[in-house]
Amino acid sequence: MHKLVFKEGKRIAAFLDKCKDISRIPYTNETTDKRGVWLCKDDGIYVMPSTGERFSNDVVYASGYHAESEGCWDATYNVSPDDFAEFVSLTDNQIDNLRRGSDLTINISEETMEVIA
Repeated sequence: MHKLVFKEGKRIAAFLDKCKDISRIPYTNETTDKRGVWLCKDDGIYVMPSTGERFSNDVVYASGYHAESEGCWDATYNVSPDDFAEFVSLTDNQIDNLRRGSDLTINISEETMEVIA
């Protein structure tokens, strides 16, 4: 199990407020009525708005997984050797906690994902 901690809860909540009306499922044209973010792993591990825009400057990196940090490649490879994007659904309560500045924590393994905010 890998623990990913995203320290900018208020900024993540702003993503959600920005894309209230649409959340897209990665790699598809499908949308969902659930609210959430994309968890992405390529050059680092980060969350971004789930608006479906292919590229976004609105990203929050997990602590220790910033693309420019030393050892990032090894750290991200340990989470997954493959790049990925996953939709992470958040409850209204979790979003409220993020607005108040809580961290977003995602515990992830090959089989499970636990989201805490």
